[in-house]
Amino acid sequence: MHPKYGHGFVTAIGALSYSEMEEYQTMFDTMSVSSAALSKVDAIVSVINAGRNQYQQIESATGVPWYFIGLIHHMESNNDFTKHLHNGDPLTARTVHVPVGRPVDGQPPFSFYESAVDAIHYQQSVGNWDNDFSISGMLYKLEMYNGFGYRNVSPPINSPYLWAGTNYYSSGLFTADHVYSPSAVSNQIGTAAILKRLLQTGNSDNPSQQADTSITSTSFGITTLSSAGLLIMAGFAYLLLFDD
Repeated sequence: MHPKYGHGFVTAIGALSYSEMEEYQTMFDTMSVSSAALSKVDAIVSVINAGRNQYQQIESATGVPWYFIGLIHHMESNNDFTKHLHNGDPLTARTVHVPVGRPVDGQPPFSFYESAVDAIHYQQSVGNWDNDFSISGMLYKLEMYNGFGYRNVSPPINSPYLWAGTNYYSSGLFTADHVYSPSAVSNQIGTAAILKRLLQTGNSDNPSQQADTSITSTSFGITTLSSAGLLIMAGFAYLLLFDD
């Protein structure tokens, strides 16, 4: 379970401004992932893909993209199908951490499907989630899911729930609900890095979001280029060498 600030899962702080929403896209486009984190990102993507069939069943019931569900499932319980999607509590009882007492309907033990549908329908019912699953829309919902508390600490930091393992996060962590340590460092990879890899490898089923999604390594200064880009560069080099 990734500790939550306040009631971040239950109630949003209100709609972010247009510039704040644009900032998600800008940070996503300029994000770099440390070389040490790249192999971890690929391993997480493989685990999410392994649960694709189950996530797609939940997508059919809720309309939420399967890979987005997989991202939250990873952050809350390392994709453990015996845990609640809400917060990683065991399915053998209702949730005891924020949000407490979910699902309200039915009796434990719950199936992962029941838990996940409840978690998503709750977010939709209270108006926290709309149907915007653009990059900015997804990052906003992911930050909301964990809570916006990192914007309120002094000094404010970028949420590790999104940016851990990237150039946009170094330290600061809620080590328990409501308990913040400026020196603690998240040992999880943030959802932005995982999402970028899912899009880059074409595992999102969303071709409109698969452009311009290269992951860079700050250690080696490498940016992944498409094969088409390499051919264009080779063509320019040929013209420069043989143009008389």
